[in-house]
Amino acid sequence: MPKKILVGAVDAHVPADAFPCCYSSPHTSELVESSNVPAASKWWLLCGACPPKAPTQRVGTTEETPKLKFDRVEMSKRMIDIVEQLKHVCAMVSTILNLELLSLSRIPNPDVISKDRPKTTPQIIEPQLYGRDAQKKKIVDGITRGEYSSEQLTVLPIVGPGGVGKTTFTQHIFEEVKSCFQVRIWICVSLNFTADRLAQEILEQIPKDNSESKNSSKEELIEQRLRSKRFLLVLDDVWKYHDDEWKKLLAPFKKVGTEGNMVIVTTRIPGVANMVRTVDHSIEMERLGPQDIMSLFEAYVFGDQQQPWQEHYELHDVGLKIVKNLKGSPLAAKTVGRLLRNQLTRDHWTRVSESKEWESQVSDNDIMPALKLSYDYLPFHLQQCLSCCALFPEDYEFHAEELVHLWIGL
Repeated sequence: MPKKILVGAVDAHVPADAFPCCYSSPHTSELVESSNVPAASKWWLLCGACPPKAPTQRVGTTEETPKLKFDRVEMSKRMIDIVEQLKHVCAMVSTILNLELLSLSRIPNPDVISKDRPKTTPQIIEPQLYGRDAQKKKIVDGITRGEYSSEQLTVLPIVGPGGVGKTTFTQHIFEEVKSCFQVRIWICVSLNFTADRLAQEILEQIPKDNSESKNSSKEELIEQRLRSKRFLLVLDDVWKYHDDEWKKLLAPFKKVGTEGNMVIVTTRIPGVANMVRTVDHSIEMERLGPQDIMSLFEAYVFGDQQQPWQEHYELHDVGLKIVKNLKGSPLAAKTVGRLLRNQLTRDHWTRVSESKEWESQVSDNDIMPALKLSYDYLPFHLQQCLSCCALFPEDYEFHAEELVHLWIGL
């Protein structure tokens, strides 16, 4: 910042415009008039970054005033042009924010929302499960030849805190039992639980039937397409429960008439699990034990290396401290593990281990410190990019160009 200096007692014959950064206003004039400054002198505020010009030479009796470098008219035009260019971006952001407000204030149009939501699939992203084999085997056996196979419709909730691995666990179950079902459906529900929207998404994943009536409602079409077929429906990440909406959604599935049909619901809300289940108990996903979370952590940090600590023995004691802070959370292990694998040095690992973020953990299920650490260690330009992503509502499907334009605007 250029240093501002106050210059006083300037020769009365030197015009104010000789100083390009001088500022004179009615308030300045009042200050001069009310002070004891001689009439032959004035006070001026001069920016030290701009050297004063030489006094204008008089030609005869006329004095030529230099042209101001700051053209207010031109600057006003430029500002108007910039505002006009920003209106398009503002309109885009306003549309996104209005979508979020509408979802909170009323039941949105399912046709519009379905276009904005991402298309989720049961595709397995994490190829190996850690510490869940016995739990998975029990559910798979129940679906294929056990207690669930003889019931007409079973609603099985899988409940657990965020980041514990409910979706990954369900993806592995889905993959293992899909051959037992003629129709398989996977829907990501999230915050927007409305029967009409979900019925439309479900309908899009069920093959058409040649005998179906074109004038039927969505619920009637679901019933017609599933007639005499065994189906598996996964409702992933359910946050809310509305009794009327739930009954409306489930009604066509109850009329199918075949045995062994399954609805698997994943949620972090125990109250939701208790309201939708048709079994005695929900499947509760616990945090991983010490050995399992360490194995998962090693996989994210070292990949397929055999005996990784032998090659990096200086990191072992620091790694144990970090794993203890993960509280058995697979998501925390994934996030912190990928952060640490970028620099396999004791200095870097020690900084992560001794970070103040760990002190902000409020419970064993709190994984925010681990997620915040991964953000803190991002390069600044990527932090800006992530902040741009936060402008969009949850589950809003945006294009790369949209994000790039907003990022450039920073």
